Amino acid sequence: MTGRPPPDARAQLDEYIKILTRLGDGLSINDFRREAIAEAARTNARVKAFVCWGSVIFLALMIAELAIPVFMTVPVHRFSVLLIVLWSFSLGGLGAVANAFLHLLKLVPQQTLNTSDFFEVVGRTMLGCLFSTVLSLTLFPEIGQFLESLTAAAGKPDKTAGLTALVPFLLGYSIPLVLRLLDKTIQAVELTFGAEDRRTMTNSPRAGRPPGRRR
Repeated sequence: MTGRPPPDARAQLDEYIKILTRLGDGLSINDFRREAIAEAARTNARVKAFVCWGSVIFLALMIAELAIPVFMTVPVHRFSVLLIVLWSFSLGGLGAVANAFLHLLKLVPQQTLNTSDFFEVVGRTMLGCLFSTVLSLTLFPEIGQFLESLTAAAGKPDKTAGLTALVPFLLGYSIPLVLRLLDKTIQAVELTFGAEDRRTMTNSPRAGRPPGRRR
């Protein structure tokens, strides 16, 4: 059995209770509980609606993206950048929405997304679209070859480029994958410009040794 709190702690607790009573005049603990439950139910419904409608919208964008090269009479290579952007945006959004779906259904072993926070779900989806679009456009230009191979004049689609075309979905689904890819890219840029060598010299034991006295 735990002991009773000291008098000063009880006095402080009584003061807090008085402040809460003054701020919520006429309210009880049950009122706060009912309001919290109702707010959680509204947020859950908004998250489910966002995930469902997001899946439909991003899937429609992907289907439209696949149909554009087939029915275009203008050479596709003139719009290759725009096609890559639309493809990466739609697949990145689908990957982010799929991640939110798995968290809602509790099918992932570790919950890394708070589905009770509507802003966090929306922000996670926006980050998936952003990262997949920027990284795919700059690091995976082979996606354009896959989209160009879908035209009737190009013949059989390229399977190797088709595997690369799935990268935006993975980038939208997995934020840890994006962070590791960004870290590798930053290291490559540092090595290119010699920043890694300067940092190694700065962290060397000789560089950290205090200067000697002048004679």
